[in-house]
This record gives sequence, structure tokens and C-alpha cells, in this order.
Amino acid sequence: MIYLVGVDHRIQVIGGIDAGTTATFVNHLNEVIVREGVCVVAEEYSEDVLVKYRYELSQVVVRSVAITHGLHHIFIDPNTEERLAIGLPTDAEIKTMLGINTSWLTSTDADRLNSKKREYFPIREAFWLDRLRPFTQEGILCVCGNGHLESFGGMLIDRGVDATIVSRDWGKL
Repeated sequence: MIYLVGVDHRIQVIGGIDAGTTATFVNHLNEVIVREGVCVVAEEYSEDVLVKYRYELSQVVVRSVAITHGLHHIFIDPNTEERLAIGLPTDAEIKTMLGINTSWLTSTDADRLNSKKREYFPIREAFWLDRLRPFTQEGILCVCGNGHLESFGGMLIDRGVDATIVSRDWGKL
């Protein structure tokens, strides 16, 4: 079973959102792990993101929770090389495709960008499932962006993997 938790990605790193909300989120993850007997913790992040934003591994909230419980942790998002291999463009590449000024976004541009990014969800989410497939007989806690909960959850079920949405909107302003 895959237990899905939807987030605003800022909550995935210490300092990305206020400490009180982060602490409540950590408590929630701890409760899900214990209640559901989770064996593997996965999250929509890649080591490339850590490098890009200069985060230390110790700042990654979900990973830290997994370590506290002695559980296996997986970053499920593709890195740069993997993105190229599966034909998944970066946000910057999508902005270029759409002719969007990369230095700032209007609300219309943000809507266009998000709409185009959603077109690539099936490719990205299939990659996630490939990463998770070796563990699908175990309980998996998977933290992903709120926008993926329905599509990823539906894809998992369509492909014969039990999944349920546990919670959503963590870190949403």
C-alpha cells in the first residue's frame, strides 16, 4: 500500500516554512508511519534539487523523519540525466517552449506553465512508480506535491498498486 501525503514543497525543507507548521507536519508523518506500519519513505525530490538550492541532506524534513524511524528513504523524482532520458523537460525548458520571461511570472504565465507541466505528469509519475515498484509489497509513505495526488493515486490504482490519499495541503499558504 502506498500512503500519499500532499504538500507545498516548501514544507519539505527546514526553514522553507514556519517552524510550527513543520513540527505539526513531522508529527503527522510520524503518526502515519506508526499507524500504517510504513517500511519505506519516499518523496518527490531529487538530489539535483538539493544541489540547486544548496540544501544539506540534514535539512530535508521527510528524509529526517525516515532516518528517525530507521526506515529506507527514496528520492523519487528524476535527476537531470534521468529527465533527459525519459523526455521530461525542466521548468526552465518549459518556460522557453512557452516563450515565458524566466525572470518573473504573471499569473497568466504561471497558469500556462502549470498547465504545460501537467501534460508531463504521466511521464514523471510513471518514473516515480518505477522507483517505488521494488517496495510495493511493503507499506510506503509517499510525499508529493498536492497537484499530483489525484493523478498519481489514480495511476497507481490503474496499474494494480493499492494507494490511498492520507492528507493534503501541508504547507499551503
